[in-house]
Amino acid sequence: MKISKFLVSLVMCLCTFGLSAQSQTPTLSRAADNNAVFRVLYYVNHSNLDPVFQGNDAALKEMDQLLDSLLRASSPIHIKLDSGASPEGTEDGNVTLGLNRSERMRLYLLTHHPELEESDIDVFSTGSDWVGLARALERSQYSWKDEAVYIINNTPIWVHDQKGAISDSRKKQLMNLHGGAPWREMLQDIFPSLRRTTVTVSFPAASVMPKQDTVYLHTHQLDTVYVEKEVRVEAEKPKYGFMLRSNLAHDVATVPSIGTQIYLGGGLALDLNWSGSWWSMSKKDRFWRMYGAEAAFRYFFRRPQDNAKGMFRSLTGHHLGLYGQVLTYDVEWEGKGYLGGQEGRNLFAAPTWSAGLEYGYTLPIGKHFNLDFGLGVGYMRGPVQEYVPNGNGGYARVGEPRTFQWIGPTRLEITLQWLIGIENKR
Repeated sequence: MKISKFLVSLVMCLCTFGLSAQSQTPTLSRAADNNAVFRVLYYVNHSNLDPVFQGNDAALKEMDQLLDSLLRASSPIHIKLDSGASPEGTEDGNVTLGLNRSERMRLYLLTHHPELEESDIDVFSTGSDWVGLARALERSQYSWKDEAVYIINNTPIWVHDQKGAISDSRKKQLMNLHGGAPWREMLQDIFPSLRRTTVTVSFPAASVMPKQDTVYLHTHQLDTVYVEKEVRVEAEKPKYGFMLRSNLAHDVATVPSIGTQIYLGGGLALDLNWSGSWWSMSKKDRFWRMYGAEAAFRYFFRRPQDNAKGMFRSLTGHHLGLYGQVLTYDVEWEGKGYLGGQEGRNLFAAPTWSAGLEYGYTLPIGKHFNLDFGLGVGYMRGPVQEYVPNGNGGYARVGEPRTFQWIGPTRLEITLQWLIGIENKR
């Protein structure tokens, strides 16, 4: 009997050591009996699934491996997707954000595992994860944690006066606690873990798990899921967020521009822009005609998780990029003109082109607006023909066409950006 007790104690110690060592790798958050639970994290106020954000790649890999094994064995599977949000957003907005996150995960699962049926997946939204916040506070070492937990547990989300008007709120009391210092600490230390989707995979216990007492810990998340309430609504497709932009430097030069910047994930963005003008005063021999397009890939060093206050978009701060441009022009001013490209040819037949490296900084200036400053240095090349007007609407060439070449600044940006869509709200 003593030997048996010793062996049991030894096995328990080894299991505990195994859990401690395994917790250094972000994989499953819990697997027991016939459930395996995974968590993935999101940028603040975003539902785009970034596989490399906060260890998501490891969690997704473990989940995909499990699903592949189950599907190969033709095991019955049921998947529950429950997403939450940190409480700095509005309550209704967080319910919608949670649904969008669950829907993105649903699309991921159906794309990567086409054997799954839509009926195998249920979509839920917790909205603002107040219970998750309270549980995290209870396990923390903050000196003020009991006060914060008391507010969460005893203050309604909205407090109404006798006339029915809103007079206070749970979030307001938390934000005002001790002058706002606890709120700022929660914003930095706890809120990122609340921006999540919890994926619960249910399956027969004997399908792939040889030992039912195996436990995996996801170091980025709590190992237990607490849900205050679930709002079950029909999942809607996530709204797409993007931005429209106009280069004010071009606008000042009376060459209006329009473009967009699309976030690709992982700090990368794609710029697409078009500029054009067609001004002329033929009686004074003045022409200001040019048009062209440009594209750029940018890398932003400042990610959403870098800012605890969440007061900027993913596409702000310092950035580096590679760009390319094509353009054609006809510029004439009081007696002398320059024609870029070949007469009678379209823009892409014989354009002036340039390519290079750019550096810039994007500054948020409002709830839906950024101001982007950038300078590009590179190489420009293209055909050019000098001419003089003859006064009758025609012109005479001056010399033969030559090739224009330039190494130096070829791109200047002072761009106003207008952010559109739910993904881009602060």
